[in-house]
Amino acid sequence: MFKGTVSIDRNALADAIAASAEAKHGADVVAFARGVGVDAIDFDARVVTLAAKEASDPASVSYEQLVSYDLLVAADGVNSRVRSLLEAAGDVVVDQHSDEMLFKTIRLPAQTPPNYPHDGTVKVAATWRKCFHTWPRGLMSLLAPPCPNGSLTATVILPGGVHAANAGSDVWTFDKISTAEDAARFFAETFPDAFGRDVDAMTGAVSPTRPPEEELERFASARANPGGVTTTISSLAARDGTVALIGDAAHSMWPSLGQGCNARWRRRSISRPRSSPRRGATRRKRWRTSTPCEGRRCGR
Repeated sequence: MFKGTVSIDRNALADAIAASAEAKHGADVVAFARGVGVDAIDFDARVVTLAAKEASDPASVSYEQLVSYDLLVAADGVNSRVRSLLEAAGDVVVDQHSDEMLFKTIRLPAQTPPNYPHDGTVKVAATWRKCFHTWPRGLMSLLAPPCPNGSLTATVILPGGVHAANAGSDVWTFDKISTAEDAARFFAETFPDAFGRDVDAMTGAVSPTRPPEEELERFASARANPGGVTTTISSLAARDGTVALIGDAAHSMWPSLGQGCNARWRRRSISRPRSSPRRGATRRKRWRTSTPCEGRRCGR
């Protein structure tokens, strides 16, 4: 992470935004509902049907509400229901490509010294709850932003499709994780320090902490979701302008594609003028950057 930045779990951020909006405008003006999504839209009547469905039975609707709108702004993610309805209505043309990587999430408990996965020092303890944690393992990786209570919302990324077919026997795929015991073995072999470590009080021997059984069972039974998906769309709005798409609903891309942009911003922030222009000369900034190819052509 860049110096001075703080990572936060998206659900915690959503809670903070909701609390701030309700405190400022009142709950009767601004209302937030969790677990509710768009089920259908009548574009002519400008009415959207919101529904909550049981995770175990998508056909079962536990809540339904009809809401009229003047402008519907859809920020419902890479698998946008609003976008798919616009496409079905012929308002937009959508093209998507996947990198065939799959992911599931799991909650990592808050750690306390000396159980921090690293050295258990005060410095680690102070920064643990502010940092974005990564465990890169080639085709496998674990990414985890922190929650306010110190726990981590972790995303496990494993190969699927062609990547899984060409992976070696030592590479895990979600097809190999069907039980809680499979999940426990996967974490013990691949990310042994993700859940902390147990230190024997008598011998000082260190061993990985076994994940909670309920988390293992949930992880093993959960459906793997597609990871990096790029989305291109012919228009960011309905033909009559009453529906707009923003965020990943409009232009999703693989997370890795943002790394180059982030690196460029970082480089720009540490760049500085090499020299000041002469008085009266056309002001032209010359920037010095610490690139390995400075002053010569780079073949990469």
